[in-house]
Amino acid sequence: MRDIASKPSRLPPRVVEERTAKMAAIPVKKKAAAKEIPLGKLPEIKKEGRKFGLPKLKSTLILLGAVIILAAIGIFAISLAEVRVSVAPRQVSMDVDANIEASSNAASAVSLEIISVEDTVELGGSIEKTSSGTEKASGQIIIFNAYSTAEQALVATTRLEAPGGKIYRIKNSITLPGGKMEGGKLTPGQLEVTVYADKAGAEYNIGLADFTIPGFKGTPKFEKIYARSKTEMAGGSSGGAKIVTQEAINNLLIQAQENFRQEIKNKVQKSLLESAYIPASAIDVKITLLDADPKVNTVADEVQIKAKVSAQVSIFKADEITRELASKYLDLNGEEKVMVNNLNDLDFKILSKNINEKKITFKIAGQARFTWLFDEEALKKDLSQASRSMRQDVFKRYPGIDRAEITFSPSWLRFFPSDPNKIKLDYQNL
Repeated sequence: MRDIASKPSRLPPRVVEERTAKMAAIPVKKKAAAKEIPLGKLPEIKKEGRKFGLPKLKSTLILLGAVIILAAIGIFAISLAEVRVSVAPRQVSMDVDANIEASSNAASAVSLEIISVEDTVELGGSIEKTSSGTEKASGQIIIFNAYSTAEQALVATTRLEAPGGKIYRIKNSITLPGGKMEGGKLTPGQLEVTVYADKAGAEYNIGLADFTIPGFKGTPKFEKIYARSKTEMAGGSSGGAKIVTQEAINNLLIQAQENFRQEIKNKVQKSLLESAYIPASAIDVKITLLDADPKVNTVADEVQIKAKVSAQVSIFKADEITRELASKYLDLNGEEKVMVNNLNDLDFKILSKNINEKKITFKIAGQARFTWLFDEEALKKDLSQASRSMRQDVFKRYPGIDRAEITFSPSWLRFFPSDPNKIKLDYQNL
């Protein structure tokens, strides 16, 4: 080996001496003697496992909250979810013209119930018609002859005077019958006549009054031959006035009659089953005028009537009439059931009626729309139990259904409830 010679130091000699002295002053540590370890008593060496850091608490809470919110949204969406099944039943339109007998007899194919109703109604209306010119008031009076048992002639245009001086006249000549002596007392003869106001104008429209005959003034007849109103004097106008006419009264009676007919139908319909069939012509209404205020020929803007109405109502069952029509015009098997869903649109006419036997023969004609029926509850149950791929096959088991469509709401949540009551049915083309 080659000797290795130290390179001469480049430091100044004084610095080298100082460093050498310091190094000589540092104590040297002695190495510890190695201990002898007995055999079989080796010390345990502890193995430290790998340490994993736990998620922060804040992150955990955020994650848990998100899960809860998503779950709540899902539950809320399911609670609002709705399934609608739009069903178009099988239908056939056919012209019918059939005579059918209905009776209260239990063995009758079409049952009949007859009820009677009576009431008093009041109805008012506005007067639309106006007089085209001047009109004279008129009314009915009774002229009495308490003068003698002999007849008394009154010439045409004889004047009769009302309190206040208004003059009314008879048109034609009349003869008053004489009075009759009964028990020594004279019972006046009497005659009813129509009188007309001497002049046109509404001021001659007056109420009930007593009348004298000015032509007899200054004679004994003036006190013994007199008249009294049977009706009010009415109809006087100066032109353009609204007058109560008999036509206006009759129109109100017709309206009251129809109102009562509809009211009775609604009341009876509510008190009976929905299958009750009450055509308008099966309600026979009679009306009698009790009073009109004001009277005919009176100048007025409105009129009020009071009338007595009575009705006889014949009640049938729609399903029984449908069954009779179906038996005549359709070839159904034992399980098929139909209804005529436009029964009220068909013409109904009573051909004969026997109230004592409670029997009616009627004719029903028109284009009937027969609609097949099916068990709604059974359909809902079958749909709720069917798998998604088999739901359309369920409809094929119902011959009364022509076509059907399932709609989900919301559209993105195709959740089909297992509870049949949560399935909604809609009918098309009814």
